[in-house]
Amino acid sequence: MRRDGGEIGLAFDSNLLAVRAALRRLLDTPPLDGLDEEARWRAELVLAEVLNNVVEHGQPRGRIAVRLRLEGEALAFRISDHGLPLPHGRLPEGVLSAPATLPEGGFGWPLIRALASDLEYRRAEGVNHLSFRIGLVCPGPEPPRRDGLRQAAAGKAGAVAAALGNPFQAP
Repeated sequence: MRRDGGEIGLAFDSNLLAVRAALRRLLDTPPLDGLDEEARWRAELVLAEVLNNVVEHGQPRGRIAVRLRLEGEALAFRISDHGLPLPHGRLPEGVLSAPATLPEGGFGWPLIRALASDLEYRRAEGVNHLSFRIGLVCPGPEPPRRDGLRQAAAGKAGAVAAALGNPFQAP
């Protein structure tokens, strides 16, 4: 892990085990290790979704670079990889289908869009660059309850679970 001023950088192999180890390492390093539970949960969930997408759809045997910096009341992330470009050169919309047509996966981009802001993608000289921000403060007139952000995520991206019902419950 490298630190350049207030920025942290980490590069690792593009495979699921390396992503898991990188997440653990990033979460145990300032500024992520000092976040409150909700902000840390959002950062971990978005990072896991983004990095797993790189491995699963981009290039399974390349390298991934993560850079993060604390900027005011948000964490700014930059993810780079040499994998395949995103289809049509832009970020997926992240719109959920009707329950009957939902794929087995495909919930990552709705979650990412619900929990992150300022998402930007570009490809330059064969490298994918994704940047986004994770707010450390929940906007609104009242501070969220301890579980408020999880409920907000469930209300947006987590609507999938409500549409599908409980898979462990007998019909």
